[in-house]
Amino acid sequence: MIGGAAKNLAWAQMVADATEVTVVLPSVSEAACRGAAILAGVGVGVIRDLEAVAPDLEVQAVLEPRPAKSRGYEERFKLYREAYDRVLPISRGLLRK
Repeated sequence: MIGGAAKNLAWAQMVADATEVTVVLPSVSEAACRGAAILAGVGVGVIRDLEAVAPDLEVQAVLEPRPAKSRGYEERFKLYREAYDRVLPISRGLLRK
């Protein structure tokens, strides 16, 4: 995770919990340009592959999903989907008018 969200450990942990995916926070949170440069280097053949640069990337934190929290997000997402499905026909009707 990079960008502003990566600066908040609590938010990054919530992302890990809600998506049930390990979140890796690099030590440089504003890394979009660096990532673009790495991908460009791979694309033109200057960098062999992404694994070649992995040792150069410093990691601030690795956040593992917490199963108990993940279940809570899963339950809330089911409620969200139910509400979404009920409101969708109304929203579509408003767009036609």
